Amino acid sequence: MLLIFLSSLLMIRRFQGGKYSTGPLSLALVCFLLAESIRYEAWILIPCFVLYVFLKTRRLRLALGSLFIMLVFPISWMICNHLHFGNALIGFTEASRGTDTGAESVNVLQAISTLSGKLSAYLGWILSVSAIFGLGLCIYRNLRIARNRNHEQIFLITVNLVFWLIMLRFTISRGQSLWDRNILLG
Repeated sequence: MLLIFLSSLLMIRRFQGGKYSTGPLSLALVCFLLAESIRYEAWILIPCFVLYVFLKTRRLRLALGSLFIMLVFPISWMICNHLHFGNALIGFTEASRGTDTGAESVNVLQAISTLSGKLSAYLGWILSVSAIFGLGLCIYRNLRIARNRNHEQIFLITVNLVFWLIMLRFTISRGQSLWDRNILLG
């Protein structure tokens, strides 16, 4: 998931100042493809990236080309899963049901407690609180000042919120058996 964040930054760089270069977009797509091959959750973020490309360029062909490139890995992976396991979306099924021994679902408050505990164990409480405060401040600024909305910040906020909603859902299904390394991917 760290690769997703890197690719989102590269996409923002690609579209700054109205100058369009293929280098940062190509690198962003490579990073996104790597993230897709590591985590199924990256697949859910594909529409965010394609929509952002279209909104910034107003070029449907470029957005559809990006979509095609981003879908190559998930489609081929789902075909292989269907052929080998009879379930094209086995990764999502495994994540939602929890096939690990000891994986028990928890409620939302317990999941938030588990996520915040693991996050602060890795980042420390000062950095964790600062990140949440910074995200909240960006959301507040973009909601309060409608005429000066920053599309790049809205894009980053959306990707971050979608990622943390995915992690929350994953934690609800896994409970305390959530692997610590999943937090590092964020």
